[in-house]
Amino acid sequence: MEETKGRNYYVRQLMKSMSHYRFQFVMSIIVKAISMSAPFLSFYFMAQLVDFDNGVFQIKALLLFVTVLIGVIFSYLDTYVSHKMSFGIVRDLRDRCYEKIERIIPSSNHRSLGDYEKIVNGDVDVFEWFYAHILVEWIATVIAIMLGLAAVFYVNRLSLVICIITILLITFLPCIKTKQAEEKGYELRNYGGALNAAIIDGILGVKDILTNNYKHEYMSGLMEKSRQFDKCREKYNRSGMNEKRITELVINLSALAIVLQLVVTNGAFDLKTVLLLFLFSTNIYGTLQQTLRDGTNYGFVYGAAKRVYDLLNEEEVVKDNGNIVSIEDDRQKKWNLEVKNLSFKYPDTDKNVFQDLNFDAKANEIVALVAPSGSGKTTVANLLERFWDYETGEIYINSIELRKLKISALRKYISMVPQEIYLFNMSLADNLRLAKPDATREEMINACKMANAMGFINELPDGLDTVVGERGTKLSGGQKQRIAIAQAILRNTPIMIFDEATSSLDVAKEIEINDTLQKLKKDKVVLVIAHRKATIEMADRIVNLERAV
Repeated sequence: MEETKGRNYYVRQLMKSMSHYRFQFVMSIIVKAISMSAPFLSFYFMAQLVDFDNGVFQIKALLLFVTVLIGVIFSYLDTYVSHKMSFGIVRDLRDRCYEKIERIIPSSNHRSLGDYEKIVNGDVDVFEWFYAHILVEWIATVIAIMLGLAAVFYVNRLSLVICIITILLITFLPCIKTKQAEEKGYELRNYGGALNAAIIDGILGVKDILTNNYKHEYMSGLMEKSRQFDKCREKYNRSGMNEKRITELVINLSALAIVLQLVVTNGAFDLKTVLLLFLFSTNIYGTLQQTLRDGTNYGFVYGAAKRVYDLLNEEEVVKDNGNIVSIEDDRQKKWNLEVKNLSFKYPDTDKNVFQDLNFDAKANEIVALVAPSGSGKTTVANLLERFWDYETGEIYINSIELRKLKISALRKYISMVPQEIYLFNMSLADNLRLAKPDATREEMINACKMANAMGFINELPDGLDTVVGERGTKLSGGQKQRIAIAQAILRNTPIMIFDEATSSLDVAKEIEINDTLQKLKKDKVVLVIAHRKATIEMADRIVNLERAV
């Protein structure tokens, strides 16, 4: 992973992420500035109403009503425009994060799934606050304060000096604590990610926790992570509350100073002038205080930005540098797969999983990869799909080296039934359509028949329309394997890999699946990874990976 960059880098990245929303950004600032500045006009006409004997009282009252109405309208528009922009940016960033995770997660193990989920949902969502409430507000606040100071200057010049000094004091405290807020914000986001990961692990592994009577130990660890998170959050919030108390004290002293200054310089107490200055100054301070209060969340934003952009800039183990987007289907030559002098070891390890591995597989035959557990059979399958990358050796499909193919193109030609089957919390039919989105009902039924799955599907309450539960929990391991085989049949790719695809089936069903594989091998390259004798014996050729270890 790339070294974490400095603060300016993350600010630049946040600004780049809104490059497609510049118009909406400018409109948000304009609308926000008008919304913040409208009260100055309202306060001016409100103060004019003090002169009850004025003949234009009704006109001033009407103008007051109009300015208040303008403020309300632009306040509504501010909420709509700024949030529409921020939600769009957040949506784009979430898509980018997921696409990045899709590229790195098969070969990445330094983050937990819970931490990835926290980044995609929790950390990215923090940016909505940054774009809608911090960035736009800061710029609009500067505009509104400049207009407010001009109004104060119009009423009383000395009061302008007091207002400027107060503004500098109010702004100074958060600025000197920015570094601390950033560090605490990043620490808080990390504690939140660890807590989220522990919760998800507990939910996914609840059966194992109960079976192993591990509940007490698990809950102790979870409570410790929760305490660490709460302690960090308490420190962060306490710092913000201290700033708020000091700011309120400065504002109250400023209001007192303005009144005393008027009395001393004028020798009299003019109600209209005092009212105007009080309303103008409190609106200036209130606007600034709200913006700075929102800005205290900058620590959260910085912590989230650090995690999100470190993920987006994480080095990808598998480089998608190929430029070939299709493989010529030479029916005379037929499909073939060739592995030459292939060696591989996982990062941060010294020992090769296998070394100088050589084998080939041709259409119309089933090749079984055999070896003891841990000898690299599944690794070969992952290399063929380019979930991992290799540096030594070559792999060819129809004489094209794998790395010269675009990864998206490569995966159009390969189907794999993995050891661990994941089914989504939707109907069996929808899970099958992941393999072929335009599959007809008849095609799905035929694929399930070939996978020996229709027997149990017909017994389900809604057949193919039965929702299988999260991770397919309503189905047994063998049933999930047969659905995965049906998915591979639907994809109908020229290269098919079955990684222990019959390990959860009984002997009779294993034989039936093996018969299906014999039918599937026509014009296809079929690789099976197996320990079971019946599956190995039905193969046309056997490759022993143990010889390459």
